[in-house]
Amino acid sequence: MIDNLLRGGIVSPVMRHTRILAIAGLSTALLSTANAEIESGISLGYHSDYVYRGLNLGQDLVNANLAISGSSELADWNLGVGWNRWDTSGDNFDEFLVEASLSRSLCSDPFAAVLEVGIANHSYSAGTINVPGWGAVFLNPADRFEPFLGISTSLGALDLGTKVFWNGSSDDWAHDTYWEVTASYSVDMGANLSSTLSVEYGQWDTDPLVGVLDIGKHFSVTGAIHYAASDSVTLSAYVTHLLPDGWNLDDETHGGASVSLSF
Repeated sequence: MIDNLLRGGIVSPVMRHTRILAIAGLSTALLSTANAEIESGISLGYHSDYVYRGLNLGQDLVNANLAISGSSELADWNLGVGWNRWDTSGDNFDEFLVEASLSRSLCSDPFAAVLEVGIANHSYSAGTINVPGWGAVFLNPADRFEPFLGISTSLGALDLGTKVFWNGSSDDWAHDTYWEVTASYSVDMGANLSSTLSVEYGQWDTDPLVGVLDIGKHFSVTGAIHYAASDSVTLSAYVTHLLPDGWNLDDETHGGASVSLSF
């Protein structure tokens, strides 16, 4: 999950009080049995648009993320927190996220796969945003809680994964499930440079904002380049082309850049 957070993936656009305490308690228990070194990282990024699961929620997204991961005899564990701020019709909106997960290898090479289970929580500042295809939509400041389940594997330089999220809250996001499939291919270009080409397919069981439209799908293709300025600092830039299928949304291209620090 650290890689996702440092790319802004908890945007990605994955939280308060009792849930944070529960996550902190789980992390403390895992840390007490940790048998491997803890890894952590932070990132700061700017993105031309806030495209969340195929929906454009606004422009000029600025985000910051913190991720911590480690392992225990039970499983590998991940904990991340994030903050997003973006603009829509001249107003700024904030989103706060917390994500926690456990992952475990199912088998060994050459058919290694990793099973992941976790929870994500989103909370927003209240207000009305303008979403293409829907017009003015009110963001509910109440927390949105999502359990999720995923499985991933690697075939050489090709990374494959699929994940499903369930909406566990009664809020203004009217969907029940969101499902995505991803594939990415990375290349070492030398001179501390690397590049990644990735594709994503995402599907809502119903539209998340009104709950009356048919299944919505989207495809996206992303090209990214990464520069390792040091062993701990990485600069990244990307461009994504989004192709919605349904809900009469238009194709669009957006991009952004980030700097990440691992320690």
